[in-house]
Amino acid sequence: MRTSALAAVSAAVAFGAPALGEPVLHFDVNNITAQATVGGVAAAFGGVTHTGALAFGYTAGISTLASISVHPYFGGPGADQGFNGQLTGFTGHIDLANGQVVGGGILLQAGSDFYQASVVPGVGAVAASPQGWFTLQGLTFGGQFGDPLFGNVDISTWFSTGLAGSFLQFKFNPSPAGFSYADIDLFVESVPLPSSVLAGLGTIGLGLAFRASRRR
Repeated sequence: MRTSALAAVSAAVAFGAPALGEPVLHFDVNNITAQATVGGVAAAFGGVTHTGALAFGYTAGISTLASISVHPYFGGPGADQGFNGQLTGFTGHIDLANGQVVGGGILLQAGSDFYQASVVPGVGAVAASPQGWFTLQGLTFGGQFGDPLFGNVDISTWFSTGLAGSFLQFKFNPSPAGFSYADIDLFVESVPLPSSVLAGLGTIGLGLAFRASRRR
């Protein structure tokens, strides 16, 4: 992902944060599975008006956690943390109503380490690119880690509960059956924040993120 897009998504988190200098943790996850569903059953993807969900999954040997990086503040340069482990699980779903994000949750695992968060309802929507694929971004709340180390990476700054964050998915290009491999970037703020605050302030940041993604 280009730096401009990273900066914009970090800004999406920071718009809702009580302080502008808080560090942001970034998980770059590649080749997870994404399946459109309707009523909990696999279905064709309805594009920008899809009602149902996108269900995420993990495939051994294909899905990877490419890197973990830290941005000292929103929009700041990212520093790769040298993660030397591997992704062992990724599950979750993003619920949609007429293409609008209405909830969901995400769980990322690397061995016994995990990060989980819920999706803020009412912020974010499916967007179509001129190239024919789709993007989906939104905000998260209630984030937490299992312990202060994620593999070999010290994440003690984020070892709390109720963490705010965001997600940005690029190039979801579903088959007629609604399936695709996709990349997703997860961003985690170091300050817990109520979902109501994120919902009220996050829309500006998501707009920036989407404009950045269109320039890729």
